[in-house]
Amino acid sequence: MRPNFSEGRRKDVIEAIVAPFKNRKGCYLFDYRADEDHNRLVVSLCGEPNAICDALIEAGRVAVANIDLNTHKGAHPRMGAVDVIPSRLSKASPWTNASSCRTRSRSASTTS
Repeated sequence: MRPNFSEGRRKDVIEAIVAPFKNRKGCYLFDYRADEDHNRLVVSLCGEPNAICDALIEAGRVAVANIDLNTHKGAHPRMGAVDVIPSRLSKASPWTNASSCRTRSRSASTTS
């Protein structure tokens, strides 16, 4: 999984976004790369579906709280503070897990 966030310059915000992936049991952070020119952060991770979902929701909340797209500048087009969350599901991880995470994330965004 490689979620993309619209932040690549402020190290404190980058570390705050990445922290849920580092600290969540069952979520395995491979690496993360911030590009200052594009002002974009790409995180590479894998793990248990519920752990990943929880970490994504937490990281998304951090991103939304700290990234103002009204003042954001960067070479890469962006859709939001959390730009995209492309994922590759394994045979052991059925589509229902992805659907469940999408539903949980929508619910979390309306209750925070």
